[in-house]
Amino acid sequence: MKKLIEFCSSNLSVAGSSLVKDFVSEQSDCEVKEYDCLGYCFDCAEQPYAMVDQKVIQAESPEKLLEVVKEQLNKK
Repeated sequence: MKKLIEFCSSNLSVAGSSLVKDFVSEQSDCEVKEYDCLGYCFDCAEQPYAMVDQKVIQAESPEKLLEVVKEQLNKK
């Protein structure tokens, strides 16, 4: 089953989570969706985040977010 990875378009451009989107878009076991808003505006304004299978994943930098998302993808 594919992992669902969701992004807020504002967070992609402002917080740099596009680094993560670029990575997961290349993974065959991921379904990537981008929305205008995911409803986590406070989190979105503070730091990079993504949703992995409906769980909010946050980090202090895009590079750290990528590490955490990779860990989530490796979980069965």
